[in-house]
Amino acid sequence: MTKQKSSIKLVGLGPGNPAFIFPAYKDLIKTADIILGGKRQLDLILPFLEKKTDLWLIDRNFREVLNKLKNLQHQNIVIVASGDPGFFGILNTIKKYCSEFELEVYPNISSAQWALAKLGWSWEEVKWFSIHGRELHTAMQSLPSSGKIGILTDPRIKPQQLATELKFRGWSEADFILARNLTLPDEELVIFHLEELANLDDFKNDILLAYLPQKNSKFWPYQSPGIPEHLFITGKPPITKAETRALIISKSYLEPGLTIWEIGTGTGSITIEAALFSPGSQVYTADPRPESEQLLKANQQRFNCNNIHFYQGFAPEICHSWPSPHRVIIGGHGGKLDKILEYVHERLLPAGRLVISATQLKTAATAWDFFHGNQYQEIEAIQLQVNRMRSGPGCSQLWDVQNPCFIISGRKKSESD
Repeated sequence: MTKQKSSIKLVGLGPGNPAFIFPAYKDLIKTADIILGGKRQLDLILPFLEKKTDLWLIDRNFREVLNKLKNLQHQNIVIVASGDPGFFGILNTIKKYCSEFELEVYPNISSAQWALAKLGWSWEEVKWFSIHGRELHTAMQSLPSSGKIGILTDPRIKPQQLATELKFRGWSEADFILARNLTLPDEELVIFHLEELANLDDFKNDILLAYLPQKNSKFWPYQSPGIPEHLFITGKPPITKAETRALIISKSYLEPGLTIWEIGTGTGSITIEAALFSPGSQVYTADPRPESEQLLKANQQRFNCNNIHFYQGFAPEICHSWPSPHRVIIGGHGGKLDKILEYVHERLLPAGRLVISATQLKTAATAWDFFHGNQYQEIEAIQLQVNRMRSGPGCSQLWDVQNPCFIISGRKKSESD
């Protein structure tokens, strides 16, 4: 006969005002033998406890406290949590450390729900992030390039730090709303700009909401790579042909929220496409030519890309300050391909993809040997020959032959390989 599991009731207390604790939830709490929660949550329920109850404080010692529950038998255990415990709450932690128990979850209104209701925003409009107990840069990795976002703050992270991160990710022109003390008598929703966020003293488990309208480029409103060359502002540095760019971007397997390196900026056409077709990503690119920076900035403005960071100099030395990448695209290498590949391999994250374009067979062979020598997966080498038709004399048609190009790509091994 299977032994019946003891149960834990996980009860959401709502957004902060005790009036939002439902009568049925109060009954669950009143009959509990043991109640666990943070200090703020335990203080909230003290006024209506009617019998002697063991109160266990959950703080930074939550693993130790939750592990103690495993020794209890036939106790009526309640864990109280703020808002809705299933929305960036304690639910997953309880499931992880208390798997021996049957878990009953009792949701409530979250502060996030209350804030959106006050603003008249619907749930599906907003992408949510929590920086509570997380490393800031990692937590904001998949921040979109526009739209509506909500951020659950953490008192450990200063407003100045968050403002710097948001500016870095292109949200300088957004409208921000700070929602504080929701449902309480001193509730406030304050509208301000990013530079004012840096002037706040601290967060107090606030919610930060923001709206940044999407700026569609009139030059390329589509979601497909291979932007025609004539739409770019060009100059002395060469521009990668549209068909080659389309294949490079395709083999990069882009997705939102990546860190992307592009070595050899040139006109910036690949940089622009990587930024456009990987929303919320940050693209780092380098080129020793001052003209490349000027052209890239002009094309950034033309295509409304605010997630690109240009560095003038030679790879790999110029890349030392860049965050480790999920994707790397190598075009120009200045005769230092071996040195660049060695450094890129060291920095590329597991399962990250590397795409190399080459016009010389020798470069393609070097890339091919590198991928196999370092046990990359999904290795491909493609020769691309593009011919473009144009009208000739009379009713004839002629082919303009483009230089052939080699695209070599592969995926770095990960623990799952």
